[in-house]
Amino acid sequence: MAFKLTKTNNFNTKVDVITPDGDEEIEWSFKAEFRIFTRDEQVAQKDFLDSILVGVEGIPTDEELSQEELLHLVKSRPDTRNALTSAYNRAVVKKNQTSNLF
Repeated sequence: MAFKLTKTNNFNTKVDVITPDGDEEIEWSFKAEFRIFTRDEQVAQKDFLDSILVGVEGIPTDEELSQEELLHLVKSRPDTRNALTSAYNRAVVKKNQTSNLF
């Protein structure tokens, strides 16, 4: 299938997270759906994930959470918030390539 540039280019990517747990670190991952943030969309850094994160799946929880609750949870924690931002940047911008996205 050939690539086609469209107005809305959502994509899914794996998000790798490292969560501190006492003296150890737990490595885990989940899948996130993002929309591509364009240069014309100037969004404050604190609102960045609100603007691009569409959905998440594969997150282990101790209770049943709605998609809206999961999105709020992963955007509010520093470990998952940083992992989401890194995953988006890796997926959209090639390594060592400068970008005008931000």
